[in-house]
Formats: sequence, C-alpha cells, structure tokens
Amino acid sequence: MMKMSLVLSTIACVFAFETAHAQLSIEAQNIVIKKLTRVFLELPEDDKSKVRVTLRLADLHAERGRALARQELEKGCVECSNGEPDRKKALKYYNYVLPKVKGASRKNILVHIGHLYEILGRSQDAANFYKKVIREAGRGKSAAEAHFSLAEIYFKKRRYSTAQGHYSKALRVPEFTRRGLAEYRLAWCMYNSGKVNSAAKKLEAILKDPKLMTRGGESIVSKDDDFQAEVAKDYTIFVAHKSQLNIDQVKKVYELSPDNARLENVSFLAKELERLGQVRSAMQAWEMVVRKTDKPAVRMEGLIYLAGLEMKNNRRDKILSHLERAFQNWRNLSSCKNEQCDELRKRVRRLVLDWNRAERKSPSDELLQAYQGYMSVAGQDPEMTELGTQVAVSL
Repeated sequence: MMKMSLVLSTIACVFAFETAHAQLSIEAQNIVIKKLTRVFLELPEDDKSKVRVTLRLADLHAERGRALARQELEKGCVECSNGEPDRKKALKYYNYVLPKVKGASRKNILVHIGHLYEILGRSQDAANFYKKVIREAGRGKSAAEAHFSLAEIYFKKRRYSTAQGHYSKALRVPEFTRRGLAEYRLAWCMYNSGKVNSAAKKLEAILKDPKLMTRGGESIVSKDDDFQAEVAKDYTIFVAHKSQLNIDQVKKVYELSPDNARLENVSFLAKELERLGQVRSAMQAWEMVVRKTDKPAVRMEGLIYLAGLEMKNNRRDKILSHLERAFQNWRNLSSCKNEQCDELRKRVRRLVLDWNRAERKSPSDELLQAYQGYMSVAGQDPEMTELGTQVAVSL
C-alpha cells in the first residue's frame, strides 16, 4: 500500500512540475521521462492512472525525439539519428495504450502513430493507420487530418490523382485548418495531371485570400511571407505554361507576388515570352522591370534584353538607346565585383559584338556610337578597340 501511495505521489508531482513548465527543455524531459518510466513499470495493468501515464510518456518521447532531431540539424549533423530511438519508444507506448482508449483521444493517438510511422520511413504502415482513422472518425477533424496526411504520402510517391482525392476530402471538412497548404498541394496535383489552367486559377485564389496565405491554421491573421513567395513563384511557373501567356497575365503576376519577388517573377515571364516568340509582350514585360526597379543591376539586365529584342526588329535607334542606358547603369556598378555584375558586363560586350556581326558588310553610325559608349565604361579592351576602329574606318 505504501509503495502504491508513493507511485501516485510521484505521478502527482510529475504532472504538477509539467504544468509549471509547459515548455520543457531536453534536460527537464530527461528527468520526467525517467520518473514516469519507473512509474509505468510499477503500476499494475488494471490501474486507471496507467493510461494517463503511458500517454504522457509517449508524448514526451515524441517531443524529445523532435527536439533532438532539430538540435542535430542546427549543429549540421552528417549522420543524423533524427530522434529515432525516442520516436520508436513513443510508438511502442502509443500502440500499448491504444486498445484502452476510446473516443477523440483514440483518434488523436491513431494520427500520432501514423505520423511517427511516416517519420520513421514506414509509409505503408502510416497509410494503413490513417485509413483506420478515417474509418473510425467518419467526417470530423481527425478524419480530415488523416485524409491530408494520406494525401501527403501519395503526393510524395507522385500518385497525384489519388492524392488529389484525399486533399479534396480534407478541404470539405469545415474544421480542417491546414487549408492553405492543402489547396497549394491540390494545385500541384492538377498541374502534374496536365490541368495547367485550373492549377494556375487555384494558386491565384490562394494569393488573393489572406486566410490561405499560411501553411498552418486558417484562423491565423498574419500571412506566412515565405509561403506567399513560394506560391507566387509556382504561380509564375504555371502562368508561363498556360496555353495563352500575355502581358495581362504578367501584370497579374506582378500584382499578386510579394514585393521582394515581383520583378524576379516578371523577369522570368519576360524570358518565357521571348522563348515563345512573343517579342512585343516580352518587351512590355522588360519595360515594366526597368521602370519599376531601383537596382542598377536589375535595370541593366532589362535594358540588355530590350536591346537584344530590338535587334530582332532591326531598329538601330532603339538598340542604341537601350545600350546607352545600360552603359549608364554600368557606371553605377563600377564598384560591384560579384558574378552577377561580371556576367552583365560580358553580356553587353557580346551584344555589341552580335550587332557588329549583323552589320559586318555595312556598319551603321549607331553601331560606332555603341562601340564608343562601351569603351567609355569598359576601359582597356584591345579587341573591342580594334573592332570599333574598323567600323570607324569603314564609315
């Protein structure tokens, strides 16, 4: 009797300690796990408090496994344990207590077991457990979470049609919270099934709804900036592959993208428009980039592309105008030594050389001015000096 009293006293002390320290450190978790393990071993099977102890012990092992895995990643581990020993113990305790639990607690345990199987690489076991949750839970929140988790498994296996069905079922449940992420994955299922226009519309809807702009719960007011940037980037890709890409869609991408990604996404579409032979729309997109940026390197890139596009139209005055503005931005990059700036300088040089080759038999005054502008900012370049001199002599 004294031993049982001591066990119950230990349980009370442990839970009181946890209540006072909601977020336990790994060191504190070690202490509590050690005490609860001893209690678990000493409690008789028919003791009602053993269920509570077992559940808490399983939760603690799962939490410690997650914390240790995060700690390993932060330290840059090469062979990471991924918290596997603790996660296996958590799985053992959850499976032990599962037959003794009913109702909502049982559904939650089934979801926990599925997640642990998934983390441990046992995807088939995880899928079987999620299906069990769906059978037992019906149409509630637990079933929605299970449908979402099943969808994630099938999505990773590239079984997009099956995954799409489970994402859709999860989204039909009003209590389901991870709606933004589910809608995002649903769009990718559509895209990978060849429904590009529908996929683009789905991402557009996400970008227009602040409630969906998070991987977490719908009730979160502040959007996840990283998630918005990711969705906007993929929306740009989907728009690029739509059957009818035009400047109006480029403007829509600009409006829906976060501030720090707008011009990058428009630049991507400008290149895609040029690849598709839509020169006029490509030029409008690059003009938007040049007009809206305050960064010399970004403006210079846009001007180089514009000059190249005008070369296809053989409009010498426009080519020269864009190049002269590019040279002016080059001056603003005089102290820039990174790879991006070096590549921009090389591209301007190649553009002038391409223009020279195009007018080899009959060089123009504009070409000579382009050489003069290049030499004014490039400094010593014997080859370009010689070629520019040849143009001058020919004229």
